[in-house]
Amino acid sequence: MKNKIIVSAVAILAVLAIATFLLSKKPVSSGSAGVGATFNSAKIAEINMTPSTGTATSTSIYNGDDDDRIVTDAFASCSGIGTSYTAYTGTGLTSAGLLLKAATTTTSAPASVTNTNLAMSISIATTTPSDMYVATSTYGTAYWQRWGAGTYMTFFTNATNTAACSIGVHYIGT
Repeated sequence: MKNKIIVSAVAILAVLAIATFLLSKKPVSSGSAGVGATFNSAKIAEINMTPSTGTATSTSIYNGDDDDRIVTDAFASCSGIGTSYTAYTGTGLTSAGLLLKAATTTTSAPASVTNTNLAMSISIATTTPSDMYVATSTYGTAYWQRWGAGTYMTFFTNATNTAACSIGVHYIGT
């Protein structure tokens, strides 16, 4: 009888020890090794853009954080959309669409963006109505969503246009 009590007590203690160990484990997460960093409010990087001239078809927001950011979605809200003309030449586009794109760059508002890992690629219709909102959260690969520390999120268009847009990205810190 004593042996059964001892075996039962040892079994109960083993179960409690295993349960305590499992419950004390912290969840595994990806991201930076930074300790104590808390993001407790919505993270949004937004800028106004009016691509009315060739030099205004690119604008940037700087990631001054110590860590990378992960873009969760991108958006554009435009009003006053009109006819699109090829930037720098002023000639009409072969298609009536205005394309808004975003990618990371190492310089602010470059005239030409060569990074094809797009955080945003949105087509803005240039037909009525002249106001619209478009958002995307679909990416070809997760790598396209990484906005490195010390780099710019550059928003750029394929053409000039009379549109006035608020464009940006929502992100999480790593």
